[in-house]
Amino acid sequence: RPLRRLDTRLMHYLNAITNDSADAMIILDENERICSWNRGAEEIYGFTAEEMLGNRVEALVPEERQLDGELDHLRRLVAEEGYVRNYETSRMSTDGTIVPVELTRSAIHDDDGTPIGSSVVVRDITVRRDLEERLLHSERLAVVGRMAAQVAHELQERREKERQEGKRRKRKG
Repeated sequence: RPLRRLDTRLMHYLNAITNDSADAMIILDENERICSWNRGAEEIYGFTAEEMLGNRVEALVPEERQLDGELDHLRRLVAEEGYVRNYETSRMSTDGTIVPVELTRSAIHDDDGTPIGSSVVVRDITVRRDLEERLLHSERLAVVGRMAAQVAHELQERREKERQEGKRRKRKG
């Protein structure tokens, strides 16, 4: 009985971690159909579990990414390496909004080592991207400011030289 209670408790913890994670946790079967969809996925994508279960993962991938062959690339990496970690890309939400995300995808194998699907953990990186863009903008402004200061300094030096030349000419003349 104590072992059974431990197994039950462990399963409860695992379910709570999976269901209550702020990150999307999605399980795909061997045909890349969604067979698990947590609250984090609902928050990032806007789709409920009922709407997504049984659908292929392509439903979340913007057309541009599909045409670029991104899913084939990810499949190959997972098949060869067993996982893809911290892969930055974009996905599509229920209203068609493109969401910048970082994902980690790992192969799931049965007891014989046969691939039976994959787990995907997805993190919305919208805030990080916005901060990176603001930082880049600030850096660009700083560069423009330094360039403007340099130009102003050079103009000031030129004016000073011209002023000195004018004084010399007056003394000679």
